[in-house]
Amino acid sequence: MSARLKVLVVDDSPTARRMLRLVFDELPGLSVVGEAVSGEDCLATIDALAPHLVVMDWQMPGMNGAETTEALLARHPDVRVIGFTSSGDAGTHQAFLDAGAEAVFAKERALDLRDYLGGLVRR
Repeated sequence: MSARLKVLVVDDSPTARRMLRLVFDELPGLSVVGEAVSGEDCLATIDALAPHLVVMDWQMPGMNGAETTEALLARHPDVRVIGFTSSGDAGTHQAFLDAGAEAVFAKERALDLRDYLGGLVRR
């Protein structure tokens, strides 16, 4: 892939956002174009940042990850969303998928997320 995959990280935790940046920095075909701290913040910045992919937390102030995913994809159906959650609950994962996320990863499995994204940038 010659163009870089532009990613928006959406998570209310500064630690999680920092960790994702470190993980994503290992992928040469990927570029983090911005961060959002809530669903509302994501929706307010999505047009200006024009990411190809959004990595979305589940539990945030205001809208949760599934609600934000649904609203985002209603406006930008071409953007890919990956759920990234500390919840191991199958219902949470299914809610993300039902909202339109293409995959969901647990936060303790960040390296699995890195490997998944690595596969996307190699296509």
